[in-house]
Amino acid sequence: MVGIPVLAQKLSQIQATIIARCLPDIVRNIDDKLKASISELNRMPKTLASPAEAMAAFMGIVGSAKESLRKILIRGEFDEYVDDYHMHCTARLVEMLNLYSDELHKCSESDPRTNFLVEEIRVLEEAKGIELPNFLPHTAFLSILQRKVEGISRMPIHFFEKVWAYIEKIVQMEKMTDYTCSPEYMNEWNKLMGQLDTFKNRILTYGYSKAEIAGIGEVDAGNIREHQNVLHQAFDLKMKMTAYWKIVLRRLVDYMALQLQFSVQNLVNKEMEKEIVSELMSSHGGAVETMLEESPSVAAKREKLNMSIKLLGESKKVLGNIMDKIATYND
Repeated sequence: MVGIPVLAQKLSQIQATIIARCLPDIVRNIDDKLKASISELNRMPKTLASPAEAMAAFMGIVGSAKESLRKILIRGEFDEYVDDYHMHCTARLVEMLNLYSDELHKCSESDPRTNFLVEEIRVLEEAKGIELPNFLPHTAFLSILQRKVEGISRMPIHFFEKVWAYIEKIVQMEKMTDYTCSPEYMNEWNKLMGQLDTFKNRILTYGYSKAEIAGIGEVDAGNIREHQNVLHQAFDLKMKMTAYWKIVLRRLVDYMALQLQFSVQNLVNKEMEKEIVSELMSSHGGAVETMLEESPSVAAKREKLNMSIKLLGESKKVLGNIMDKIATYND
């Protein structure tokens, strides 16, 4: 009735109304995807433009690693691993150190009741020489000390293999000589030697086969009566070794604890960074420049996000122009 031009205009208005109704949702979807892509791109590692930036980023990573190690190995802060008890390192190291101490004190070498005076008598017999009577040869004491230390020498090494590369000099130091400035040694020896007369009366005079010695426990006299000529020396040697062995065990545990703490702090504060930087600078040529290059997967992801952001931005601009034209047309 009014002609094709009027119909065309009417249809254009209907189409524009339908498009205008859909465009806001399309624009919102584009905005959401654009924001998500920009956010993901911002979360990606920053691209490094120079060797100086690469080294600064690298040292930042090393610093973060050192701080994490300080927290779990030195300060005992486990907020990053609240439920992962395996990462509560200070507590676990104390447990291992206590177990190591128990093993040292409970091993056969640390039991003074084992073969009571047998080894002492044998060593004294073999150490005979032209000397004053009732003289205790120093070589006899060292012979027994070296055998006992040798008997436990694998225990400190085995313990430290679990937590660190243990230096064997701690054990070797104890084998080389006998010395302590601790007053506990003389106090303990005097207490033990004060029981000599009681021991001799019970074994030699009354003929008992066993005797109780305070600080050691019940001992079996065995064939001690056959060696009365060296009994005093053997008893003296045994008590010296018993008193001194307590000092040795305490030193081995203390040394280990101190060495462990020193090694951990030295690793975190000095050696780790030194080794990493040394490896970075000397072992691989152009290592700093290599850090400027992104891995293929990261580079591909970055390129994809940049392309997506570009296309979404262009789409948003086109839709904005369409909406402006529709609004003008309707007016």
